[in-house]
Amino acid sequence: MSQITYTVSGSNTESSKHSGSKYERKIAHLHNPAHVITVDVYSVLEAFKVTCPARQHAIKKLLCSGLRGKGSVEQDLKECLDAIIRGLELQKVRELEEQKGMAKDAK
Repeated sequence: MSQITYTVSGSNTESSKHSGSKYERKIAHLHNPAHVITVDVYSVLEAFKVTCPARQHAIKKLLCSGLRGKGSVEQDLKECLDAIIRGLELQKVRELEEQKGMAKDAK
């Protein structure tokens, strides 16, 4: 993985050294297993265009259950369920807002 240097509050930092590197994993290419890339949870979320923050949180909890050193697998799974329920609530609101917008456009 190429290193990206960026500046935060006046200090240079390499991307592979940031605190989020605990979410990085090596993945083999689907059709060429010899080609391995390093991705993190956030790259996966972006690649799949997951924009709902509750869904993002749930997916991160599922992918990293018990791996972050901040709780057990069981705790992460329970928090994942909470995030999914919140995601459902947010989706319902989005759908209602969309219906209202369609109704306004029809007038």
